[in-house]
Amino acid sequence: MDRAAGAISDKPPVIIVDFHAEATSEKMALGRYLDGRVTAVLGTHTHVGTIDARILAGGTAYVTDIGLTGRLNPSLAMTRKCSSNVS
Repeated sequence: MDRAAGAISDKPPVIIVDFHAEATSEKMALGRYLDGRVTAVLGTHTHVGTIDARILAGGTAYVTDIGLTGRLNPSLAMTRKCSSNVS
């Protein structure tokens, strides 16, 4: 993350980090590490949003998981088949 941030020549006014990680602890650690250096750290992975939105001490917005950001009725790489013969 330090290398990626250092590669930005003109720092934009808003920097949002989407951190796709499994563990809550990984997401929180990155949020704390980047606190004050980015606008927001938004965790993704679980497809279910968490209700822990907060502003960290250094001013960075943080949410452990923003939930599903995709199709309304996904089937996670499976073909969805509907039948009119459902009992």
